Amino acid sequence: MKSFLSFILKISISIALLIFLFNRIDIRHTVFYIRAVEPLYFICAVLLFLFVIYLGIARWEILLKALKHDLTFGRIFISYCGGLFFNVFLPSSIGGDIVRTTDLALHTKDSSSIFATVFLDRVLGFVGLVLVAISGFLIGHICGLDYDFRLSLFIIIFTAILICIFAILFSKRIFNLVNKLLIFKTLKNYLAKFHDCCHSFRFQKTILVKTIFLSVILQASYAAVFYLVGLSLGIKLNIIHYLIFVPIIGSVTILPISIGGLGLRDNAAVVLFSTLGVAADRVVAMTLINFAFLFFIGVLGGIIYAIALYSRRL
Repeated sequence: MKSFLSFILKISISIALLIFLFNRIDIRHTVFYIRAVEPLYFICAVLLFLFVIYLGIARWEILLKALKHDLTFGRIFISYCGGLFFNVFLPSSIGGDIVRTTDLALHTKDSSSIFATVFLDRVLGFVGLVLVAISGFLIGHICGLDYDFRLSLFIIIFTAILICIFAILFSKRIFNLVNKLLIFKTLKNYLAKFHDCCHSFRFQKTILVKTIFLSVILQASYAAVFYLVGLSLGIKLNIIHYLIFVPIIGSVTILPISIGGLGLRDNAAVVLFSTLGVAADRVVAMTLINFAFLFFIGVLGGIIYAIALYSRRL
């Protein structure tokens, strides 16, 4: 009952955010922009988005293989598809992560290490997000682009959060201090196993470098998807702006207070792109198209996952 009420609350928040946004724009203009997209840029955006999905699967496969899980790419792909579906239809991306963990844990009989790879996959995505935002910010300053000081503050805060996460994951001393604050012994034991799996990557620098590199390429490519969608709508901005703004928008949608980030993504994008003089109705057209990408790939992922259920006997 509690989870149901939470789900209803998050749907309500998404609807409220969208109503607030649609009251500030001319919806007819937004629909016009969407219907008038330039086909070439749009097709390139779709293809690049599919490449982003492939990079995400490839990164998770590397982590799983590093922990000696002998899984085929097809098996990992199917589990990832289930995660894509629940990422869209459950609050934030937590639902998809739980599905991925449960699905492969039933197959491998090792829930703690699977959870470790899923969590690390999420952390590495955040690493790539922060690195792309910092790189874009520095390149922008070198190129003479001026930004609000609040962007610098935002990047500093998320960099600090990232450092704290790494300290907990890869330092036994810091993890033990945090773990002592927990009450339930069963949870402590489970987290200890989880931490051992994460801590083992500290000595696999090649794996970490490879996955961080993939994360940077993934996040930069996703920013390029927004850039191409923007071009298809007639938004002509330097791609450097997208390298800074899209990671910030992505970090906002991580907050588990809406469905699939809907409403949060759009309002954050309007606030950021309005600083560059882009009309809000055009920005909303861009975010809705990107949400449509997520929605359709989520539905497709759900269909693939459902079809594979019988053959996997889950």
